[in-house]
Amino acid sequence: MSSLSGVLTTESLTQAFRSLSQKRRYGVFEVAGDKGQIEVLFQEGRIVGAVKSEESPMVMICRKLLKGKRLTKEAAKEAVSASSTEDELEAYLVQGGHVSAEDFKLASQSCQMDVLYSLRHTAGNGFYNFSSKMIAVDRDKSISVPPMQFLLDLVELDSEEERFEERFHSLESTNVVVQASGSSDDELTYEEHLVWTSIEVSDCLKDISDLTLLSEYKLREALLSLFDRNLIQVKEEEQGSLARMGMSTQVDDESAAPVWTANGNGKRSLADLYEDELDEDDDLQDEADGEDALSTIIDKAANLLQPSADEAEFEADIEDELDDAAVQAVPVQREAKVEQPQQRPREETDVVIEISDEELGDGGSWMPGRFGDLNGSLLGEPGIRSAAAAAVGVVLILVALMLPDQIDQWFKALSLFTSAK
Repeated sequence: MSSLSGVLTTESLTQAFRSLSQKRRYGVFEVAGDKGQIEVLFQEGRIVGAVKSEESPMVMICRKLLKGKRLTKEAAKEAVSASSTEDELEAYLVQGGHVSAEDFKLASQSCQMDVLYSLRHTAGNGFYNFSSKMIAVDRDKSISVPPMQFLLDLVELDSEEERFEERFHSLESTNVVVQASGSSDDELTYEEHLVWTSIEVSDCLKDISDLTLLSEYKLREALLSLFDRNLIQVKEEEQGSLARMGMSTQVDDESAAPVWTANGNGKRSLADLYEDELDEDDDLQDEADGEDALSTIIDKAANLLQPSADEAEFEADIEDELDDAAVQAVPVQREAKVEQPQQRPREETDVVIEISDEELGDGGSWMPGRFGDLNGSLLGEPGIRSAAAAAVGVVLILVALMLPDQIDQWFKALSLFTSAK
């Protein structure tokens, strides 16, 4: 079976993915470029996974959950340290009540989608190779992208990039995004609904992007769709409320739960937290001047929130722990399975030769087919010399016994021969 390999360009990527899709291939499509190595997993001609060799999937998932306010920094660090596979990470976070199964699945799939769609930045500056192998994934948790749909998405990303920048600038922008007056969340796709509900938590575009847990492609697509249908508006002259206050939506590690948490009435917003703090400080407002009281209230409300530098601290801590784990890790030796030959049942006529420990000697050792290892044993060097000497002695005795009769026979034969002549 011929292998697919070569320089990665838009044309070669299109041809390779079309071939893999049509032939319903299983295997790994590896791309190596200046930004690292990416592995795209194929099952029956569909893309079912994408990983970045230089980055741990567990760290990527925890980072996305941390930015999406689903997870605290401390819980993220503990989860990565306690997990060696993505399944173990899911069990730790979901069964431990840190995140919901739906949020974990969304974060995992979004991370893989971001890795997959980063191929558009590698085209023209990398090499690819496809190797056939069986790929087994959980269909309920993995991504499932038809290769040809992925190629169309890349074209759409490039064509819509300029229009997206005109409307939103970038996903890191702090521009205000609000729900349009009179609009409703009827007939929204799953991705659009995530954006819609995130706007209810924060009007800052960057925070909205993080809260959705969506991949970059799905997020751009949902934002443009909502904007084109006049369901959301962008106020470029203003900054998001959280950016104006100099706050992040990250909750302190010691708090009970992240901001984006469910209660009996649904999702809590940052405004709810702020109002709770105002209610607790009514007596302070009565005693202090207006500006001083407001300043104190804002300071106390800010204590509920973590500065965004915690995300960078999490990154550094996680990388250090991964390095330490790599140093301390002991490679697992896989025990080779050796096929033992089946032994024929012993019959009564079989001769069994047993060699005792005394015959082997103190330094003797025995390995099948290696008689030279019988040091000091019956077939060792001293034994061979003794056997040779005994054989020579036997020959000499036989010659001495047989020689007189043989000489008499020779003489009789000679006499008969001469008389006949």
